[in-house]
Amino acid sequence: MAKFNGFEFYRNKQISICSSTPSTYVNSASSQKITSVFIPANTFTAGDILHIEYRLRLTGLTSGSLIHYLYWNETDDLTTPVQLMTRTYNNTNVNAVHNRRLSIAVANGTGNGTILYGVTQPLDSDFAIATFAISTGIALNWTVDSYIILAGYSGTGTGVRSQFLKVTN
Repeated sequence: MAKFNGFEFYRNKQISICSSTPSTYVNSASSQKITSVFIPANTFTAGDILHIEYRLRLTGLTSGSLIHYLYWNETDDLTTPVQLMTRTYNNTNVNAVHNRRLSIAVANGTGNGTILYGVTQPLDSDFAIATFAISTGIALNWTVDSYIILAGYSGTGTGVRSQFLKVTN
């Protein structure tokens, strides 16, 4: 185990959870689940920094916009999820790639133990806003089975799907 000034590096092995099969198109005027990944209890622990990546694909959008959301929930649905971010696109974006990070300071859901980066910034990646990112703490319990859920809508006559959704530490 490599150590530097008493800190251990590589204390945990890297974990990658991925939904790599493109989802079916969601064609709705209200928010619907697009895809999700299952996070088994205790997969991620205090000290982990999670990197969430995903790609969306639109079809048939000639006017209007795509609105999508990233959620955390203990069930694989949109019943009382915790919103991690939201983003709106106009009709010129047919492919959208996203990167978001969050860090786990306290894994058991007490206090504001999960820190989100750039939560209020309407950009595709929080890497682009690191110098002025606003961090928000929320209580997420990583000691129970949970899901990272991608949801959204783009109106009827159009469709949105995910190409992939990946969560790594």
